[in-house]
Amino acid sequence: MNDKQFRLTEEIMPVVEGIGRHMARGFFIYTADKPWVLIYANQAALDVFGSRSREEFKKTTDCNFKDVIHPEDYSFVFDSMARQIAESDDNQYNVEYRIILSDGEVRWLDECGHYTESGEYGGVYYAFVSDVTEQHEREESEAAFRREVINALCKPYHTVWVIDDVESESFQLYRGDTHGKTIHSDANKQAFGLTYTVAKEKYVDLVVAKQDDERVRRELDLRHIIEQLKTHPMYNVVYLREMGNGVQHFFRVEFVKLHMPDGKLGIVCGFKDVDDEVRESLALQDALREAERAKEDKRRLIEEIESAAKLAELMGSAASLLSNTPAMSFSKDAETGRYLACNQSFAEYAQKEKPEDIVGLTDRDIFDPETAEHIIQGDLQALSMDKPYIFFEELPDGKGKGTRNLQTTKTKFTDTDGRLCLLGMCVDVTKMMHLKATETKQHELENRLILQQKLLEEELVRDQQDKMITALASDYRSVYHVNLDTNVATCYRGDPDDSDKLPDGTAFPFYERFLY
Repeated sequence: MNDKQFRLTEEIMPVVEGIGRHMARGFFIYTADKPWVLIYANQAALDVFGSRSREEFKKTTDCNFKDVIHPEDYSFVFDSMARQIAESDDNQYNVEYRIILSDGEVRWLDECGHYTESGEYGGVYYAFVSDVTEQHEREESEAAFRREVINALCKPYHTVWVIDDVESESFQLYRGDTHGKTIHSDANKQAFGLTYTVAKEKYVDLVVAKQDDERVRRELDLRHIIEQLKTHPMYNVVYLREMGNGVQHFFRVEFVKLHMPDGKLGIVCGFKDVDDEVRESLALQDALREAERAKEDKRRLIEEIESAAKLAELMGSAASLLSNTPAMSFSKDAETGRYLACNQSFAEYAQKEKPEDIVGLTDRDIFDPETAEHIIQGDLQALSMDKPYIFFEELPDGKGKGTRNLQTTKTKFTDTDGRLCLLGMCVDVTKMMHLKATETKQHELENRLILQQKLLEEELVRDQQDKMITALASDYRSVYHVNLDTNVATCYRGDPDDSDKLPDGTAFPFYERFLY
């Protein structure tokens, strides 16, 4: 509103009242100086303030606008208005606040107004007001839900730091203990009020094991983290942490990017105790290396047993061959299924003291019916093939108690007497399978942290979009969002002159309503 074009006077008031009666949105005028006395309010504004008439409003508030605003919001509202007007070229402002109705009910209002000087009334505010209680409650509910999701995703972490701005290195403690209840409490207290780099140095000095000190300082350098996140969705550093009394645990700090609403780059840092996971992984890696060595031995052996008859001649007998094989090995009569020979490893697996105790027995003599049938079916498959049959299986031991993951190779051959036989070799890969399961779990944890970042970013973007839509809608008679592919429209602001006006937020078929 241009001050040079319009000055509020007693003579102008009838015109203002006449215009106000035809406004669908709440409109009111009040003085800019204490006690902020209401000069005029149309019926729509009085309805928002819970009054049926100006007389009723005056009776409950003495027309003092200050008495309408919730006491906890009063200072914020007028400070925000003063700041916005000072920064605006056209003296405009927009604030959201609570009011308390005469019956004690609390409602949320959105006020968009303009400050101007009036000859008779001094400084005055012209304001449009809307009741946004339901929208505010819905947004609070959605925000609370997102916070619960984010908190749930943060639970695996002892502590979560959020770097608000990588340029200034300001950061906050999003989740963590500062009262001595966890091992992170001292480190968190040391970090308060510091930049990330200074806090990182104090953290390393306080808790990182000496053997990892130099490496961790280098890998936790903020510029190094930023470079890593340019090409990877997540970056993590594993280190040994001093737990006291000479005990050390493996810890991992994980970093993901966070795009702040002001366009600045932030980073989320999550600290967690991964001691059991890392030590198990190291043990499984050792087992995997042993399995790889066994696999290589097996590969070389398979090359040598392509011709079973030749092997029998070279080694003298199948028993001699099997006794020198590192994996669990055996040979059978293909027709009867009886074991001809095996090595000590297979005998122990079958719960026998020595290989001689296996010779002459069948699978049904050694294993339970289900396991025996499984082994027999594998034998039949190998006998039907012209090349070695290689497969993975999970079998119980001879007592039917513990289970093992095996990589089994079976191949047929003819011995020196012309008898069809079966040669088998089993490599125990149980530890290797556990390692793969641990790796899968790690990928799942990484995906969960990425999801946390997306939820944070989506929450910030949605908040900005909602504010933009509210601001844009106030300047138009009606605002709709139309999906032309689906013919579904959403009403953000209905035409006040439309007798069939739709409530805000209503979805409807666009063409059927407007194309006729």
